[in-house]
This record gives sequence, structure tokens and C-alpha cells, in this order.
Amino acid sequence: MDLRKAAAGALAWTTLESAALSGLSLVSLVVLSRYLSPREFGVAAIALGIVQLMNVPVEVFFHDVLVRHEAATESHFNSAFSATLALGLLLSGSCWLFAPWLARIMGEPVLGTVLPWMSLSLIGMAFGSTLMADQRRKLHFRALALRSLVGRATAAVVAITMAIRGYGVWALVAQQVLLVSLGSATLWFASTWRPKLRCHSSDLQELMGFGLHSTLSTFLGLSIQRVFLLLVGGYMGSYVVGCFSLVFRVTDMLRDLVAGAVSQLALPLFARVQNDRPRLAQVYTQALRLTFFAICPIFVLVACCAHDIVAVGFGQKWTQVEAYLSLSALLALPFFARVYTGPMFRAVGRAALPNVALTLQVAYLSIAMMAFGRYAPVYAMAVWVSRVLVTTPIDIWLLRRATGMTAMQQSAGTLQPLIAAAGMAVLVVAVGQEELQTLPALTRLLIEGALGMTSYVCLMLLMNRALTKQFFSFLLTASGVRVDPKSIAQYAARTLARWTPGKVLSSAPKTQSRE
Repeated sequence: MDLRKAAAGALAWTTLESAALSGLSLVSLVVLSRYLSPREFGVAAIALGIVQLMNVPVEVFFHDVLVRHEAATESHFNSAFSATLALGLLLSGSCWLFAPWLARIMGEPVLGTVLPWMSLSLIGMAFGSTLMADQRRKLHFRALALRSLVGRATAAVVAITMAIRGYGVWALVAQQVLLVSLGSATLWFASTWRPKLRCHSSDLQELMGFGLHSTLSTFLGLSIQRVFLLLVGGYMGSYVVGCFSLVFRVTDMLRDLVAGAVSQLALPLFARVQNDRPRLAQVYTQALRLTFFAICPIFVLVACCAHDIVAVGFGQKWTQVEAYLSLSALLALPFFARVYTGPMFRAVGRAALPNVALTLQVAYLSIAMMAFGRYAPVYAMAVWVSRVLVTTPIDIWLLRRATGMTAMQQSAGTLQPLIAAAGMAVLVVAVGQEELQTLPALTRLLIEGALGMTSYVCLMLLMNRALTKQFFSFLLTASGVRVDPKSIAQYAARTLARWTPGKVLSSAPKTQSRE
């Protein structure tokens, strides 16, 4: 199978899934922010952070190894499902047992009742994680897209209804439990094959070695933001957590719009060429070029237009988060510069290596928050930003050690989009401050967005026409639209020749000259 066509076809579904999920999340977040207070967002964020950390082994422990394992059998999937379901029940039960104790430590009595109910999503994920691995292994992303859409849409409707009717933080609890549980139920009933409650110790031993490294890596990566929010909550209370949570949710939704699509696809594609290192490096570089081309203008625009985004989307009670939203959006750029490193490590069988950099991030955040960040939200944000400078060089060195790719290869294709995005930012800020101040915030935001995207594409065409054409060609392939560039060029040439002045004069009837 042509790897490019397979990637484009799968990307169509993963992009549809990510776009729809991000759209639903954005709508629900805008509505919920109008009816819920920052403190209610903060309590839900603390509970959700704990549940999401517990969810990592449930979702990931056997997922990556099942996707990557070339000889995985039905027995492997059955054993993984049985172990995952037992783990989900155990972790959910521990939340019910220890929630009151945790609520006393955090100084939030409501947390003692919110956390146990939110932990029911762990059981829902246990039913779906093995089937998700099976579908991704086969590059069958249609079923996964339908699963996510059904769960997220239903959960959004229920959460918005509950928020409007005054249920407060319980709207966010219901949203989390329903989006996971209904998504797993949809995938379960839509699949032609379902795992059974049968477990063999030999299968688990074969899968667990890789699963431990992969789970630890994912856990550490996810714990960075969760540990930060838990420390903020312990030092500054749930109100500040709510403000940071809103900022992170906005940028995470935009980030997942791209990362959610490409990260699902990266590991299966890298695994297919894992034994051909030059080809693997080429696939990595090409994926990074196209991804960075797409995301640069989005997050730079968010950073430039944070004031209007907050005013239009969330209202006056959230104006204090504007500066934090700009910083969080800019931090997405180094994230996407390293977005494929995790799948690369797992594809080449070195899943344990990124744990070094991730452990350093968690340790740095914890120490810096205790020493410096606990005094004010602005100091906490400075700690959050500075962690990237500390750990990125280590991550670059580790990937070079695992794959042989140099630092230049790992960052190929990122400089020109950054330059174009910087030029776009100067234009948008200048026009927004001078020409558009008298317009309503929504109108100003739409004009700034259109101006920014247009100027970015024009600058990229000037700097790298080949990459720009390649990006849009890939989009057409992913969308299923068939366009023959040669035919378009030939048609344009004929049309241009037909309407040029020289052609018009030469085709006019000739008159006899007078002697």
C-alpha cells in the first residue's frame, strides 16, 4: 500500500474527528464559562486532573504495544481487555475510598463528592481502550471518529443543559463521564469483533515489558500540566486553578485539533518503516514540515487576538486570563516542534528514553513551584513557561541517540513558518491597534483572522512555494478531491493565451492595406 495515500486517507478521518471534537468542546466551553464560576471550573479541574492521571494506565498500558506488535493475536487482545477492565474497577474504587482524605488536604470539601463520580469514566475507558488499539492498528479511523463524536456531542448537550439549569460543577462531572462511557459504548456496538473476558499470564508478560515504558512516558507527559494545576490549587486555591484551567482548555482544544489527528496516525505509520532508518527519518521530517506549516498561524493569531477572544467567547469575568492565554498559545509552538518525538521513540522500541526529559520536567515544575511559583499567579506562569527551555535540549539529544537524527533534521521545516507567522503577527497587531479599534470585538476578530491567514500564506509562497503547494496538495488528497495539477496549468495557460492583447490582435480579421 502507498504510505502517502494510506496516511492521507486515514488523516481525513482523524482530522474530521479532531475538528468535530474541538468544535464541540469550544461550544460547550463558551457556554459553560458563562454559567459557571472560576471556582467551579477549578474544583472540576482538580478532580479531572486526578482522574486523567489514573486513566493513563487504563487507556495506554496495552494500547501502544498492541498497535506496534506485528504478531498480536486475539488471545493478546482478550488478555489485555481483561486486565484493563480489572484495573479500571480498582482505580475507580480507590477514588471513592480516598476522596474525603484528598478533599481535606486540598481544602475543598466539594472535591470529596465530585471526584468519586468523575472516576466512573475510568470504567468506561476500560471497555473501549482495547478496541481502540485494534482499530488504530488496522488504520480504521472511521469507527474511532464516530465513537468520539457520539460521546462528545451527547456529553456537551447534557452538560450545557445542566449548567443552564443551575447544577454548577456537576455539569462538568456529567460531561466527563458521558463522553468517555458513551464513546466506548458506541465503539463496542459498532465493532464486528469484541474482546472477551479471557486472560493468559503468558500474553500479559509478553505485552507488559513495552507497556510499562509506554505508560510511564504517557503518564509523565500528562502529569506535567496536572501536577502544575494541583500545586496551584494547593497554594492559591481553586479560583486561580479555574483561570489557568480555562486558558489550558482553550489552547488544548486548538492543539488537539491538529495533534489529535496526527498523533493517532503517527505511531502506526512510523511502525511500518521502523526497520528502515533513512525512510523513518524522511517520514518524520515530512510530517513535521506539514504539521508546523498548519499550526504556526493558528497559535500566533490566538496570541495576538487574546483580548478579543476572551471578550467574545467568555465574557468580562474572565478578562484576567488574557495575558496567560497569549503565553499558553505561544507555548504550543515548541510543543508541535516535538510532537512526533514520542511516537518515534515508541516506533523504534525505545519508549523508555523520553521518560528522562519528562521526569526532569515534573521535578523542575515541582521544585520551582515550591520555591518561586507559589507566591502569585504570574510567578506560577513564569515557571510554566521556563520548563520548556530547561528540557527541550535534553529531548533533542535523546532522539538523536535513539534514531541518529541530528538537531537540524529534527527541526527541519520549522524556521520559515515561524518567520512568516512573525510577519503576520506584526501586520495583525498594527492593523488591530490602528484601524479596527472602533469596530465591535467579533467583527475585529474576524477581520484579524482573515488578514492574518491571508498574509501568512502569501509570505510562505514567497519563501517556500514548494512546501506551500505540497501542503495544499496533501489536503486535497486527504479530502478525497482529485485534481490534476497539469490539467489546471494547461487550462490556465490556454485561457491566458486566449485573452492576452497580442493574441486578440493576431486573431482579429486582417484588412487590406491601401497602396
